Amino acid sequence: MTATQFYVWIIVLPITTVITVLIGVLLNNNNMNHRFSDMSGRFDEIGNRFNDVNQRLNDLNTRVHERLSDFSQRLTDMNSQFGQRLNDLNIQFSQRFDDVNKPV
Repeated sequence: MTATQFYVWIIVLPITTVITVLIGVLLNNNNMNHRFSDMSGRFDEIGNRFNDVNQRLNDLNTRVHERLSDFSQRLTDMNSQFGQRLNDLNIQFSQRFDDVNKPV
């Protein structure tokens, strides 16, 4: 091996190594970009699923709130009706006791 061949070998070997490493990095970078885009798509799908679940929960919450409001209104109506009946009974008992306590 001559001196010229030795120097060319010393210069060419690192350059080929650097070129090989750069090609590997570029290929790996392309693969990583593809994987990141896949992951991004999956996260978007998960986000859409969460939005759907959130919408369903909001609808359920609205329906439960409406039913509880109706139930509360019914209880209020029943309470007022019972209050009126108790008032009427109280008046009737008062009148009967007054009739019983009247001197003959």
